Amino acid sequence: MKAGEEFEQRMRKALDRPEGKGCVLWLGIIVLLGIVVFASVIPYTNYLWYAHDIRQPQVFSLAYKTRGTLFAISFVLAVGLFWFSLSRALAVSTVYLRMPETLGEVLVSAALN
Repeated sequence: MKAGEEFEQRMRKALDRPEGKGCVLWLGIIVLLGIVVFASVIPYTNYLWYAHDIRQPQVFSLAYKTRGTLFAISFVLAVGLFWFSLSRALAVSTVYLRMPETLGEVLVSAALN
């Protein structure tokens, strides 16, 4: 048996073990928690600054409410634009349903039927 095949068999056995999959799961959870913790540090320190140093926590709240509102409006507009563009594109491509000529037209007509 070659060294490469032996290494491949050992790796497959290691990956088939249940404890190997649990290790990957825990590693993923730890990485996700680290991302959440590090992402929340800046807003928390900003809140502490607004609340304790300048004693204006309502400015912090207003800033996040404004960001949330602008995000929601932009998200709704983007989804609406995407829906409109997709519906127009699918309406135009239905012309090829009767007699597709190219491979792309065949794939589109097969996907729509």
